[in-house]
Parts: sequence; C-alpha cells; structure tokens
Amino acid sequence: MNRKAEFRHILVIVLAPLCWAGNFVLARYVHSEISPVQLNFWRWFLALILLTPMVSGDIERLLSEFRKHRAVLFAQALTGVAVYHCLVYFALKTTTAINATLINSLVPMFIPLFGMLLWRHRIAKIHWLAVGLSTIGVAVVVTKGNLSALLTLRLVTGDIVMIGAAMTWAVYTLLLSKRPASIGGVGFLWCLCLAGSILLAPAYLADVYVSGPFEISVANCVSVAYVAIFAAIVAFLCWNFGATKLSPARLGMFAHLIPVFGSMLAVIFLGESFGWYHAVGVVLIGAGLWVAIANQPKPAAPDKTPIEVATRA
Repeated sequence: MNRKAEFRHILVIVLAPLCWAGNFVLARYVHSEISPVQLNFWRWFLALILLTPMVSGDIERLLSEFRKHRAVLFAQALTGVAVYHCLVYFALKTTTAINATLINSLVPMFIPLFGMLLWRHRIAKIHWLAVGLSTIGVAVVVTKGNLSALLTLRLVTGDIVMIGAAMTWAVYTLLLSKRPASIGGVGFLWCLCLAGSILLAPAYLADVYVSGPFEISVANCVSVAYVAIFAAIVAFLCWNFGATKLSPARLGMFAHLIPVFGSMLAVIFLGESFGWYHAVGVVLIGAGLWVAIANQPKPAAPDKTPIEVATRA
C-alpha cells in the first residue's frame, strides 16, 4: 500500500472520533432533556430507517445472513450499540464531556489487554510504548497536571460508568474481526442497527412508561438527528472500515483523538475550560498515536475479509 492510500485511509478513520466527539458534547448538552435509553434507541432506530433505502434491493439476502450469523451480530450489537452507548449517555448525566472523552481514551489500553486475555493476541512492545504515552496524556488531563492526585483520586459516578463503557467498546472493536465476510459495509451496519434496535426496544418501552417520552423540541430533534446520521452511520462506517486496514490494537489508538476533538468542541459549545494540562495531554496522546501508526507492519497478504464500505450493501 502506498503512502497516499495510507493517508486516505487514516483520514477516513479520523472521521469516526470526530463524529463521536460531537456525540459526547451533544449528549452532555441534552442530558437533562432526553434519557440515555431513549436517546440511544432513537439513535439506532432512526439510523436503521435511514439505511434501509440503501440496502432495499438486498434486504432478503441480508435477513438470511442475519439469521445465519445472529449470534455474532447480536454480540457485536450488544457491546457496540446497546450497552456501550447507554453507558456513555448515563455517564454524561454526572460527568463532563471532557472527562468522559478522556476516560473513553482508555480504550486503546483495554483492547490489547483483552485481546491477549480472550484471544491470545501478541502485541509488539512498541505498541505498549504508544499506549503508555497516550495513557499518561489521559492521566495528565484527568488530574489537571497533578499526577500525585491519582493516589487520592475520587471518581464521580459518571467517571466509573465511563470506565465500564470503555471496556465494552474494547470488546466490540475486537469482535469486529469476527464479523461475517458475506456482509458488506453498509449491509453490516444495517444489521447492527436492526439487532441494536431489537435489543434496546424493551428498555425503551419501559423507560417511556416510567418517565414518559422526551419533549419534541428543535434542540432535541437536532441532537437525535446528529447522533443517528453522524455518530451512528458515518462514524461506524469509518470505524468498521478501519478494522480492515489496521489491527484492533492500532485501530483502538484512534479513540485517543476523541478527547482531542471533544475538548475543543466542549470549550466552544459548552463553555468548559481548557487548561495547560489539556494541551500537554493532547501532545502526549498525539505522540502515542504517531508511534502506533508509524510502526504499523505491512500486511503479507490482502485482508481475507474486507469490509466494502459504501460500495456493496
């Protein structure tokens, strides 16, 4: 693969953390207006509706493949669609958008760790250097530059929930290597939306029964539209595409860009402060990402199960 192609692939993958950073900021903005379960359900159900015309000529085959591979698809939807995003939205009710995106950047540490424990993946030492640099960057920001505060660090409920969310996303990223080869990029996302909507529907109905539906306002509708179009469709197509170009561990490093973009968006739109420690953290996170990507080994053979993004339903 030539450098231009690699650069284009990286640009596509970077769109995912950019879209997800906006998702963190918007979810924080509407945390008192839309419940986490309702926001997550409409995110994926609306995405399912929007994607259906794109796969309309292939739905019969997709449903057949869905039934055939329902176990792995429901596992991927459970981790990457239902549980992860509900946890994120619950966390943002009690923690800031900046803190949530920073804690989420622990994903690159969890991916190789879980990969070794669950699938016995072998991780190069240079990758641990990359993870170490980025993790220190996260610690600098969370402690506001006072690393000794880690000894007495007290996490709010939302921070603890975000740690659980980061672990869940790590499992989803690892499961991407198990996705059915017979389902292309858009079709695969459609299947995830279908499985996710099915999983979320009972919780959504219970939440509406207990709390009532959220108010139909311009801000709420724009927020739901954003998370469906950009945080669900665009971001997931880009992330799933990245799974065909990079190993799970290296792909996970791009999660460190979420706090970079998220901090900027939170400062601009939520009025959250940006201190010197944020700048140091961003530099360390960027250094870790560069080390991981610069040392990406050249594949010996073409990927056996490529995800054909937007070219095949």
